[in-house]
Amino acid sequence: MKWERVEVSDSRVVREEGWKPIKDYTRLDETGGVYIFADDSEDVKYIGKAPQGRMIVEIRNSINDAKNRSATQVRVLHTDSDSNAISLARDLMEKYNPVNI
Repeated sequence: MKWERVEVSDSRVVREEGWKPIKDYTRLDETGGVYIFADDSEDVKYIGKAPQGRMIVEIRNSINDAKNRSATQVRVLHTDSDSNAISLARDLMEKYNPVNI
């Protein structure tokens, strides 16, 4: 399913980082939240969550585990708590139904 811009207006999102090439993930902020892998058409391929201070590590782990299949870009929705990241990731997974292996 194609990404919908409305997600960034969710009250659990305190800041977003727009689509970036997946190879540039190390330039993202370490603040916790949810990350989304998508292809060039912004079709959501994977949704993951990261606790505070571990965003880059979690994205790297997902890439190493090949969860970025056919994804070319990553977007981050930063939250102010781990519980908000967990609930946001769950809601987004229900809506977009990505492969998430």
